[in-house]
Amino acid sequence: MAQRKVAASTTAAIVAPNQVPFLLNARDFKYGKPVVSVTGLATSETITFYIKAGTTWLAVADSAGTPISFTATYQSDIFNGPGEYGYIKDATAGAIALYVDSGI
Repeated sequence: MAQRKVAASTTAAIVAPNQVPFLLNARDFKYGKPVVSVTGLATSETITFYIKAGTTWLAVADSAGTPISFTATYQSDIFNGPGEYGYIKDATAGAIALYVDSGI
């Protein structure tokens, strides 16, 4: 499985509408759903994901409407479709890197 770094952030907090963008292309789904993971989150930090619709960032949520977030103890998950995604980071703590494992 191939892994690539798609985004990185310094220790500073990042707030909307300044989402850090990254792309998941159709080719990322060639061998199944890709896994997105983060390294470097401090115990006090959370990153929350968004998808871009036109020029608007919309929160990525589960079927219950809960926004999808990564924490120091929940650092990876599969993504279900291609698009321009972004994240915000709620605290000034660790520098982070975001990776995609897609099989390409």
